[in-house]
Amino acid sequence: LEARLKISSVGSEVARQLLEMKRQLALDAPSERPRLEGAGIVVRIAGDDQYRLPASARSVLEGLDEDLARAIDKDNAEDFARLTRRLVTLVNDMGERLPRDDVRASDLIVPAADMTLDDAKKLLAEGASGA
Repeated sequence: LEARLKISSVGSEVARQLLEMKRQLALDAPSERPRLEGAGIVVRIAGDDQYRLPASARSVLEGLDEDLARAIDKDNAEDFARLTRRLVTLVNDMGERLPRDDVRASDLIVPAADMTLDDAKKLLAEGASGA
């Protein structure tokens, strides 16, 4: 059992390091955006437009989204602001803005860069209550 736990903890550490490397690669990616011909994922920045990003960005976005959820759970406004800025920068840098008349469901909605932790909590509470 101890050997299995050790293998599991090593595997999770490797997975964590791999996720962090993917995040860094996405943030350090060249400013030239890939051409997206109908593929990819659609992300909306709250209060802004929708963007199409390459499907390869999904794991990075989901990882940052999970980190953002942890910041909210821990009531950490500093981490929330930092992660929100990273998400918005990533979407702007890697994404292709969709025309405003191209209305479609978003795969992910990220907070606006200026959204506060309190605002995010209010929105989440409203969504949970069905308001």
